[in-house]
Amino acid sequence: MAVTILLGMMVIDNATGLIVGFIEKNLSSKMGIKWLMRKVYILLLIGGVYMIETLMFETGYIADGVAIAFIVTEFISITENGAKLGVPIPQQVRDL
Repeated sequence: MAVTILLGMMVIDNATGLIVGFIEKNLSSKMGIKWLMRKVYILLLIGGVYMIETLMFETGYIADGVAIAFIVTEFISITENGAKLGVPIPQQVRDL
């Protein structure tokens, strides 16, 4: 479930990033490819953690934790994109 949520957050981050890029008029295919490669790497990393953990512990808790950490990172990026768009962000969230 954590990886599914992560995929959803990645899609939302990409969409909000595209909106910001469109408004700021700085969209580029090079940046898009770099974004895609970073996201593919994250998914491969989590897949590797799942495989190693299944081999050693048969639990999945560690890999879920890694996926959740990346979910938080995606949420922060989505929030930053919102702030760039002028969406009012509570100060407590900005401080994070």
